[in-house]
Amino acid sequence: MSTMVRINARRPVGARQRAGVVGVSVLLATMVFTAGALGAHPVKGASYNGPLLPATKQVTVSFTVSANGCEVTALRISNLPLYCSGGGPAVPEKFHNAKVTKAGTFKSTAKQIISAGPYKGQVGARLSITGRFTTTGERGTLTTTFSKAPSCSGKSAYTTLPAG
Repeated sequence: MSTMVRINARRPVGARQRAGVVGVSVLLATMVFTAGALGAHPVKGASYNGPLLPATKQVTVSFTVSANGCEVTALRISNLPLYCSGGGPAVPEKFHNAKVTKAGTFKSTAKQIISAGPYKGQVGARLSITGRFTTTGERGTLTTTFSKAPSCSGKSAYTTLPAG
């Protein structure tokens, strides 16, 4: 009569199982890193300030984040950027307040009204600004469309950092 002996030995781990464990680990690490980078939120109550890029345009973007971090307020630019030759006195512009989304983005608009001359009272430029908060500050794009001088219209990237 033969006797059968069962040995409860550990089965060797196969290549498929190792690849699965490594794959899941890499996926989890990527999700944690991406969530931190994409889900950046503003510093509550902070003031942000920074230049249009390239900084040679000498135009700055500034704003304040509300105390609860849900709104961008006092959003303004120090001067209308011109993308053609010309110049004149600085024309600062204020934007509408903007809600900050769960993804850490915002969007706002403004209108520049002509203050003198034959076009007085008419819209001279329409502006749109979009921003995304990062782990170190905020970056975005300013688009300027001049209704009376379309060749001076353009788009610039910008970055801001919280003060302090």
